[in-house]
Amino acid sequence: MIAIPQEFLVLTEKKYIRLENNEQQFNSLIGLEALQGVEHIEIQSYTDQFYIQNLESQRDSLISFVLENQFDEQIIQVDVSLFTQHIFSKLRRLTLFAIQIDSYTFLNGLSNLYDIELQNIYCKQNNLPECLGYLKQLHDISINYCDNVYFSNLICLHELHELENITIEGSNIIESLQGIQQLKNIKSLNIFEDFLNVDVTDIFKANKLKYVSIYVTNITISEVTIQNACLSNLKICDNTYGNILNDQANDQPNLYMNKLVNLKSLKQLEISNWSLLHQDSIAQLSLLTSLTLCHIQQINMSVIVKLLLLQKLVLKSVANIENFNQIAQLLELKHLEMSNCQLSNENLQYISQIKNLQSLTINFHQIGLQLFKDFSDAQNLKKICIINENISCLKGLEAIEHLEELKVNYYQIPLTHDLPDNHSLKSPLFNDLYMLSSLITQRKTKFSVQEYTLVLNEQLQSTTEIVNQKQTILNRQISNLHNIIRNINIIGSE
Repeated sequence: MIAIPQEFLVLTEKKYIRLENNEQQFNSLIGLEALQGVEHIEIQSYTDQFYIQNLESQRDSLISFVLENQFDEQIIQVDVSLFTQHIFSKLRRLTLFAIQIDSYTFLNGLSNLYDIELQNIYCKQNNLPECLGYLKQLHDISINYCDNVYFSNLICLHELHELENITIEGSNIIESLQGIQQLKNIKSLNIFEDFLNVDVTDIFKANKLKYVSIYVTNITISEVTIQNACLSNLKICDNTYGNILNDQANDQPNLYMNKLVNLKSLKQLEISNWSLLHQDSIAQLSLLTSLTLCHIQQINMSVIVKLLLLQKLVLKSVANIENFNQIAQLLELKHLEMSNCQLSNENLQYISQIKNLQSLTINFHQIGLQLFKDFSDAQNLKKICIINENISCLKGLEAIEHLEELKVNYYQIPLTHDLPDNHSLKSPLFNDLYMLSSLITQRKTKFSVQEYTLVLNEQLQSTTEIVNQKQTILNRQISNLHNIIRNINIIGSE
């Protein structure tokens, strides 16, 4: 075992220690006994093994312990039996990442644990559910992609009367949400599962549950009646593999929203892969302030505008939006995000008419759109984020007088085909950046360009000499771009 270098302990804050052995290859906590009263220890280890035995020297003071294995993304064996000795009476938070252990019985010695986070843990025994049941003071549980962990349901946690938050992420970790209604103080539930078929009816029986995020493959609501007076934030969405919303009783997905209308306290709703076309039940959720719709074939804006309190609307991969011209009727709407939706110059004109809009994020691939042509009346618009390949979409931006923050993400900035005599490649990017420079100089707007790459046109790659010549010019253009952005940011910060 290799001890901690003395200089690490001299320079560190005595109550909070963060150790990283990326360069100094120590693999133990030998030397930690030189310090007294350490409350928080965080370790990032890049070695193929790590020993925590000397952690005992802080038994009377340790409140938080974090061990993250970063060794080439490989799981390493760690002996955690020290925790079974019931000597860390003050330990409240435990985080373990990418390690292998023999058993979860060590948790029995941490009876006062408040918060536990386990990520990429491999354990030979599947005894985590029963061991968690002994942690009576537990408030937060987070389990992320741990091997050989399986919950048939949540009944095993019913004696954890202080438990408020549960996060489970992985593949086939949990089979059923049965028992969640027995958790008396549960407030937040987050399930991110691959290939999980789950009946979510039980989440609507937990009286104090306020925040729910369910990202699974197949969601079922088996009961017709759904009532939960506290639920204010609900996300029922697809995972990477797609989501299917079912109704066991009569196999009619349209009843899905009919059931949710009983959630009278709902303020934030996110749903995926379900059509609101010809379905006005959502309008009955009169307290909604935030609505996110993802991967939906069709929606009707005439339904959405009935949500009089709506302040945030997010539309992602919506194929067809009917009656989009009515969006300006959302008088309280302050934040609009549209990603991979079919846009037109006409639709953009309607967006400009949203009276109180403050933040706009648009991700689109069409070319030729005059994004800010009619935005001179959007005087409350303060923040804009644009993700597009066509730089010309920025024209007209100078008409927005109160703009405070602008972010532009480019996947590619094309250059022109011809090589001018003065060896200067022309690109609309630089023209628009100079225009924005003037705009930002006058108004001190924060500005950033992200994810950009400058590429040579294929036609420029004819001969080695021409390619080298254009590469020199390209490097000059990149340097100019960095100088422009740096000057803009300097001016904006003054």
